[in-house]
Amino acid sequence: MSAETMGLVWVKSSLTQVVYKYVKGKEVEDQQMTEYQGRTSILRDNITEGKAALRIYDIRASDSGNYKCYFQSGSFCEYALVELKAAGLGCKRFTEIKGHEDGGIQLDCTSVGWYPDPRAVWKDPYGEIVPALEEAYTVDTDSIFMVTMAVTIRDLSVRNVSCSINNSLLGKEKETVIFVPDSFIPSTSPWMVALAVIVLTLLLLIAGSICLIEKLHREKEILSGEEEVENEEKEIVGKELGKEHVKRRRNTA
Repeated sequence: MSAETMGLVWVKSSLTQVVYKYVKGKEVEDQQMTEYQGRTSILRDNITEGKAALRIYDIRASDSGNYKCYFQSGSFCEYALVELKAAGLGCKRFTEIKGHEDGGIQLDCTSVGWYPDPRAVWKDPYGEIVPALEEAYTVDTDSIFMVTMAVTIRDLSVRNVSCSINNSLLGKEKETVIFVPDSFIPSTSPWMVALAVIVLTLLLLIAGSICLIEKLHREKEILSGEEEVENEEKEIVGKELGKEHVKRRRNTA
């Protein structure tokens, strides 16, 4: 059945909220909601086959919701229900290296144009989540979200991190990698090198002293053991000689 000669009405929530009206091959705009004027049309490619798809241009967050399409031909009247879920994948991202903060380097990431509210995280080069220092979500008058995040990198061996923002409704994410240039990595000063050498030397001296003390202690224990054995042997020999002397005296008597 061709929809070209049908009466078609697309409404949102109720019959009074007319999104698009089509009667006898012509659009009727006088009953259309103001916010949809100039933003809607019917796809006519398959209209002779009874297909009358509604196209909404310049989609907005407020367009989300349930829509009903009423179609009538003579005494025949029916409707179809469609749910529209608007989504926005952020179109702009701004990253900035703020400078040194709390013994590390602070990085900022800002992105606009998200709907519904996204999930934003920082990730290290291995894909692990890095806790954010600050995280803020703001909404404008059109219900579009802006995300602002900050992170402080204290491990200066990490030279790049990524700002990852995900739209769960679309199942998509956008990621921006921030590289930390050499100019932001503090150089090692001569006194720090000297201090490291002194500390290492002291540690080696302490370790050597401990080994020497343990060696002397072991040698002392060995000498003490040898002296004890020697004294025991002397005592045994003395006792034997004493017995022999007593025996001889008895024999001479």
